[in-house]
Amino acid sequence: MAADDQANPHAHHGASTPASNAPWVEGTVKGVDAHTGTVTLDHGRIENIDMDAMTMAYRLQNAALAKDLKVGDRVRFSAEMVDDEPRITRIERLKGGAK
Repeated sequence: MAADDQANPHAHHGASTPASNAPWVEGTVKGVDAHTGTVTLDHGRIENIDMDAMTMAYRLQNAALAKDLKVGDRVRFSAEMVDDEPRITRIERLKGGAK
């Protein structure tokens, strides 16, 4: 099974393991839709998925990630390509909260 894990870096390893090791990117929450599991972010460049800085709505890998987010929150997040679309795999508010 270890070989399978190496072949598939996105294999699930359990709840205590972070969803990804993609780099953190900072941004500002511009919108949250918990029903559809999306968050709109104004963010810097996302190197690992070759996406320039912009404002865009992203699907969350897990809709529960949106539960504490509010418009104006400064956040850091990681994004990865999942099923041929960029998805937020982890997100957390930065100290200072909404402005």
